[in-house]
Amino acid sequence: MKDYPSPQAGIIKVIATLIGGIVAVGAIAVAAAFLWPAQKAELRTADIKRLDYDSSMAAI
Repeated sequence: MKDYPSPQAGIIKVIATLIGGIVAVGAIAVAAAFLWPAQKAELRTADIKRLDYDSSMAAI
């Protein structure tokens, strides 16, 4: 005789799969939100200027 898994075990597997999928989609969304701005060229280039104290205070 075969022992069949209980219907509750199948429901738990489905719920665990759904939760895992939601967590994976959420992780991808968070990663995209933080990594997407780094692709803009203006954020990758630096415009370094040496300023004296008075010029620095005026720039603020």
